[in-house]
Amino acid sequence: RVLGLIVAKLLFLDDKQANEGKMARQLNALVRKEACADAARVAELGTALYLSKAEDKNGGRDKNSILGDVCEAVMGALYLDGGLPAAEDFFFQFWAAQLDNLPGNNKDPKSQLQEWALSHQLGLPQYFEVGRSGPDHRPEFQISVKLGKWSASAKGFSKQDAERDAAQDLLLQVSQKND
Repeated sequence: RVLGLIVAKLLFLDDKQANEGKMARQLNALVRKEACADAARVAELGTALYLSKAEDKNGGRDKNSILGDVCEAVMGALYLDGGLPAAEDFFFQFWAAQLDNLPGNNKDPKSQLQEWALSHQLGLPQYFEVGRSGPDHRPEFQISVKLGKWSASAKGFSKQDAERDAAQDLLLQVSQKND
């Protein structure tokens, strides 16, 4: 994918001594669907979409899944039309805020929770789907995460989002208990 190529090149040229784990976390933060959707919002790509009336009415112009896909498609088209420099120009223009805020140890909450759990000899967090609601074309998942005596749950329109939010909630719980 064009986006992955651009980000990998940027991260490698930025810090040739960075370890693979750090670069992988940074790459994942910049290429995930939410990052693409944020860039699409900055580029105002949602205003150019042709959507069904139902999708438009349901907020399709601001859905991460749609905006993320559109953003990647635009980058692919720019690459095919103008080569890597055109795609890189788009990337640097619309990912600027995300690049500025990219921490050196950017870890998602699930990774942070796993590292915390292992450092406290608690084993790995366990994730369970405890509920599912909504229509088949847009289900909402409720996920619970358990770790020792702690647990948290969260909802999301993808299992990954719900797991991430549940992990974040559990991290807050354990950090408050350990303060």
